This record gives sequence, structure tokens and C-alpha cells, in this order.
Amino acid sequence: MKLDWKRRLGCLEREAGQSLAEFSLVFLLFVLVIMGIVDLSRAFYAQNVVTSAAREAARWAAVNGGSGVDAAAKAVAPGLQLYEMTVIYSEPDSRSVQVDVTYIYRPVSAWIARFLGDSGSGPRLVLHSRSIMRKEGT
Repeated sequence: MKLDWKRRLGCLEREAGQSLAEFSLVFLLFVLVIMGIVDLSRAFYAQNVVTSAAREAARWAAVNGGSGVDAAAKAVAPGLQLYEMTVIYSEPDSRSVQVDVTYIYRPVSAWIARFLGDSGSGPRLVLHSRSIMRKEGT
């Protein structure tokens, strides 16, 4: 009877070691997936903010003229690195204004960065939005 009990205890100890090894592999995969989800969520957020900044800057330019367009776009961009944002104002014709906003998104996780590739200044994703509005009073 004693021998049978010791044999069962040894089997349980080996199963505990196997469970630990399986958990470590699954946990690593789980962390990679979560980091990817977080990084892609940040990219979608940045694209939404860039689109909103272009719209707000175009509205500002349509009402107030071309001065202050850069500040108007950057004022509605919370959570972004403003030095990575470029705002270009133009007037395609005498009745409308056009604002182009470009933002360079840099991922946090190296896993996503590997898919974006390296363009010389590190992995990045260029986000762009254009908004065209009619001038007020024309």
C-alpha cells in the first residue's frame, strides 16, 4: 500500500511541473497578444485624433482665416506627441480652405514594430488626414 501511494505522489509532482511549463508558454503568447491590441488601439486613437484635428483646423481657417491653424489643430490633439504632428494650410481656390495634418505614430511594442519595418528613423506609421471646407461669407 505504501509503495502505491508514493508512486501516485510522484506522478502528481511531474504533472505540476508540466502545468508550469504550459502556463509559461501560454502566458507569453497572451502578453504578446495583449501588447499588440494595446498598440493597435493607440494607432486607431491617433488616427481619430488626426482626423479631428484636421477638421477643427479647417473650421478655424474657414471662420478666422489662415493664421492660427497650427495652434487650432494641436489644441484638439490630446495624448499625441505634438512635435510629431505637421499641419499644412492651403487655399485650393478662392472659396475654400484645405488643411492637411500628418502625424508619425511610433509603436511601443517591438512585436508590432517588426511588422512596420524600419525606415531609417525607427519603426513608424505615417497617419494623414485632409479636410476641405468652404470659407465663411463666400
